[in-house]
Amino acid sequence: MMDQDRAQRDGTKPEFIQALMTALQQDIVSFAEFQQLARDTSGENISAASLADVLAVVLNAGIQVGQAFNETQDHVKFVAWGGSVNSRLARIERILNETPEHERGFVVWFCLAAKVDEYEKVSE
Repeated sequence: MMDQDRAQRDGTKPEFIQALMTALQQDIVSFAEFQQLARDTSGENISAASLADVLAVVLNAGIQVGQAFNETQDHVKFVAWGGSVNSRLARIERILNETPEHERGFVVWFCLAAKVDEYEKVSE
């Protein structure tokens, strides 16, 4: 379970963390759903300034970030990104900045470590 005291210190609301963990128990979570959970639990969008802080709490809690691929008609494969938390945060920021706004919700995905299909091989 996530360190909710740490999440609160970082400005991440415990309701958001609980909602995210609940969603992740069921399936992988897209960046669009991540943002919607934040709106639903706080009543407002995550500001660009606080997004990195929220993502850092999530990644430091062991939630994996990566990409999802339709491997078969019945299975979406989740490939978790390798690297340090800081390198994955930088990658998220770069990808979101390079992606047209209408596509951003589905270029970054989140998954519980126990449900990861594959970890990419990265050398840092």
